[in-house]
Amino acid sequence: MFIVLPQALKAVIPALVGQMISLWKDTTLFSVLSFTDALGGAKAAFSQAQFIGKQKETLIFIGLIFWAGSFSMSRITRRIEQYLGIGAR
Repeated sequence: MFIVLPQALKAVIPALVGQMISLWKDTTLFSVLSFTDALGGAKAAFSQAQFIGKQKETLIFIGLIFWAGSFSMSRITRRIEQYLGIGAR
């Protein structure tokens, strides 16, 4: 009842961002439920004539997209933590 929102955010942001990054990486699990994700789109592209023999490049590109998303989220988190003074003594 007496907790101020900025104090609560300071304690919760690292866990929230870690969960967000984990969810971002786990989007490929939606293919089990037959939702289209990045890998599902790549599988659909492999059946087209233009992508014959280019599976490796397509998967590397999708991997780079996932890496860029995760890396940018971690950098944003680091900036927020530095701004709020989390971990600074």
